Amino acid sequence: MSNVHRPGVAGPATAHVRGAGFAAGIPFFLVLLAATGIVTDIQGVALLPLVGTMASDLGLSASQTGWALNALSLASAVVLGLSARYADIVGHRRVLVPLMTLGVVGSVVCALASSFELLVVGRVLTGVAISAPMAWAMLKIRADARVMQTAALMNGTVISIMTPIALILGGLMLEAGTSWTAVFWIIAAGYLVLLGLALAAPETPADKRSKVRLDWLGAAGLGAWLICLLLAISNGQEWGWGSTAVVALFAAGVLVLLLWIVQQRRTEDALLDFRDMDRRQVFSGYLSYCGIAALASGMYLIVPAIAQTPSDVGYGFGSSVLGSSMTLLPILPGTFLASAISRHLLPRVGPRPPMILGGALCVVAYLWYALAHAHLWQLYVGTALYGVGIVICFNVGWALVAAAGRQDNMSITFGIQYALALPVGALTTAIMIVVMNADHIAGTAVPVEGGFTVDFYILAGIAVVTLLANGLFAVPRALTHHGERDVSGPATDALEGLEGAGSVSLPLGARQR
Repeated sequence: MSNVHRPGVAGPATAHVRGAGFAAGIPFFLVLLAATGIVTDIQGVALLPLVGTMASDLGLSASQTGWALNALSLASAVVLGLSARYADIVGHRRVLVPLMTLGVVGSVVCALASSFELLVVGRVLTGVAISAPMAWAMLKIRADARVMQTAALMNGTVISIMTPIALILGGLMLEAGTSWTAVFWIIAAGYLVLLGLALAAPETPADKRSKVRLDWLGAAGLGAWLICLLLAISNGQEWGWGSTAVVALFAAGVLVLLLWIVQQRRTEDALLDFRDMDRRQVFSGYLSYCGIAALASGMYLIVPAIAQTPSDVGYGFGSSVLGSSMTLLPILPGTFLASAISRHLLPRVGPRPPMILGGALCVVAYLWYALAHAHLWQLYVGTALYGVGIVICFNVGWALVAAAGRQDNMSITFGIQYALALPVGALTTAIMIVVMNADHIAGTAVPVEGGFTVDFYILAGIAVVTLLANGLFAVPRALTHHGERDVSGPATDALEGLEGAGSVSLPLGARQR
């Protein structure tokens, strides 16, 4: 590997800011980032196998169960833009500590909930406790381009490992007869760890914060159109997709989104601030993340559903909840292989070839599922292909956004990414369910096999657009690492030598876009 000049970007050995000891160094913030991914995965997935017992114990109706599950994402949508941008302005630790405290309190409330109302309150509090954007920002101001790339690969790998493990954990707890409340106690312990890390972390120095006014209108607009879309999607099945309420919510969401875009373009200190950033790199990273959210939502719904379908209807394997979760195990070895591939390719050939490779593997995996799911081993093969492909794309997508965000807007850069993925994942799940349940085997409530096949083709199409075509046409040939915002105009040579200033193209500046 040849050398590249990286103007003014501090190396890992010297990338320390105020504070002392381990808590002021790069490894500490890598731990914080990894811990955030682990807690988020457990919170989002481990409860799913235990939803039935939770609903039974609390006497929840189907509608109440849906509200209890959706309260988390709805709360996240409301506060995501506001908390992320506010952290960029006033300091990330100052926002992270109270949010993690809410996470602990919310988890305990859920664990002790004896009614629908208390459960929803707890879920709302934990939905507010979003830590990943702040963790990325706290790392960005201390890291150089290579450390950010390493963090992206690490984060993608950790999340990809933990998601199937969390689902299997929920299945094991169900098989063992463990109370659903145990999941919330585990989540509470995770938030306690995050709170301890947040308390130990040094605050973001004032000169690394965003020097703008908080865009209250932009934050409210972001939350408004997200809420409208999420409410429409989450209630479409119950209220009817053609009902007045659902149509009105969709229409309101689209209208508010359009108005929000106009407001963002005309506001000086906009919430969505991409100045001095590579917009192509941000867009391609966002598109890949949304595609991965869609593909993962479909994957974790459809494959276990096929495994659980009674075999006497002509397809399926009659697996238990735990047994169906085991069909996701090949993701784990696939994750380690994908991590090695990403780590080898990304610094050498840039983000485009690995994104194309990962996207192609995802397309092949879903086509394989569509054409070959008569035997259990075929599901395992499909999952292995999916695991390698999706994790490569996941790692590259994280690297694109991690490099694109400036030091003073990293929280909101990742906050917007999470916000965009919320309705995408919810909509994909809704589409999968509608298609799957469009027709049933006569005299049963079991979907016909063709519904699953169509779902797999839909997911293959999503992979083509968001990953494969994205890699071919949108993903840049080289990563551009952004530090501080350039306020000096075109002449940036004067910034050379200053910590975190300027931009650097990886890998090795060998190719132009």
